[in-house]
Amino acid sequence: FAPFVAFGDVFLASKYTDEKWEKAKRHYEKSIAGVEASVGTDLKRKVDSISGLTLLSSLRRYSNLLRRPSVRKVMQPVLDALEKAIVELLGDMEASVDNVSEDDKVNSITVARQVASKGRSIKESAREINLGGDVPGACDELIDKCGRFEKHTFSSWIEDAEDANATVGLNDQLMGIKDGLLEVNYD
Repeated sequence: FAPFVAFGDVFLASKYTDEKWEKAKRHYEKSIAGVEASVGTDLKRKVDSISGLTLLSSLRRYSNLLRRPSVRKVMQPVLDALEKAIVELLGDMEASVDNVSEDDKVNSITVARQVASKGRSIKESAREINLGGDVPGACDELIDKCGRFEKHTFSSWIEDAEDANATVGLNDQLMGIKDGLLEVNYD
């Protein structure tokens, strides 16, 4: 913290000392750039054998380090590969929603909700490590598609239930008590 010692009392900072403060900050940033690059190299070596969502969650723990320019520069090839892998994974997740059988309405809705939840989780993790590119947009598309699929499936389920009720001839109430006896109301 040597650059800041020359600054004096940090509590006496004002608009008149901003230039001096910024100069001390730049000097400090320059002095630790080598250490940050070394930390970035160590982090890259540590996560080199990890891939996919495991890598994303591991890097999430180091999100503060990834905000540092020197560390980010060293980790950029890993982050680019991760971005490409996540976009592919999101495409596979979208295909899994497309391939769900709409015959089983409850299962279809459950799958859509699970995939949307996973998409939100991936988006949040990617945001924390500042992973840009196509990831946020692909996550949003997946979440929207799952929402539309869920609404469509639920509407279809309700229509099927109403059609079944009309076919059976169900009145207002299915059962009722009349003259002390249980009466089932079918037409």
